[in-house]
Amino acid sequence: MNTVKQVIAERNPDAAFLPDVFDRALVGTAQAFGGKIVAAYNSDVFLEVLIDEQGFDETGALTYYENTVNSKPGPNRPVFVSDFRKISPVRLETIDTSTTIDEFLRSQRS
Repeated sequence: MNTVKQVIAERNPDAAFLPDVFDRALVGTAQAFGGKIVAAYNSDVFLEVLIDEQGFDETGALTYYENTVNSKPGPNRPVFVSDFRKISPVRLETIDTSTTIDEFLRSQRS
């Protein structure tokens, strides 16, 4: 268990984690108001692991991501975060909020 996982487990012994292959995507913790501390994974790195290390094509990786995100919700389940700091302010202003997560993530990988 890596240090980030140890810290999270100490703060929330019931915290769930993704399989170890995704440890590179584990960026820290998240906590909703009144909620427990949970593991936070970077969605871009999660997709990179699927494509670069697990042999998924882009469509398969996005499908796997969607299935993971939409799996059983719960107070101890990990969350995914997207890092918008990589997007220029001009480009950020032009994000169409009606697009699906698949469309948005696909546009970020190109």
